[in-house]
Amino acid sequence: MEKPQYSEFAENIHTKFRVVRDVEESLELELVGVTDPTRKGPYEHFALEFRGPKQPILAQQTYALEHDRMGDISIFLVPIRGDENAVYYEAIFNRLLKT
Repeated sequence: MEKPQYSEFAENIHTKFRVVRDVEESLELELVGVTDPTRKGPYEHFALEFRGPKQPILAQQTYALEHDRMGDISIFLVPIRGDENAVYYEAIFNRLLKT
């Protein structure tokens, strides 16, 4: 499976991703931010920010996500902050560009 690119995430900002935790339970996260990619040498860097419900708080790990347009994706999520309504998660991409 081809890894999703920055442009795919940027096109899907403010859409929902389902975190598949088990057969009977899933959780929705909204993609609320996509940083512009930066390039250093042969590498590209960008970050995603997701907003999820206040509970449950997802532990830092790789999750299987489902998206209506992007399909199934595995992403390493890290909780970065919370407020009275939500918990925010970050995913950082550092990838070698094809030459």
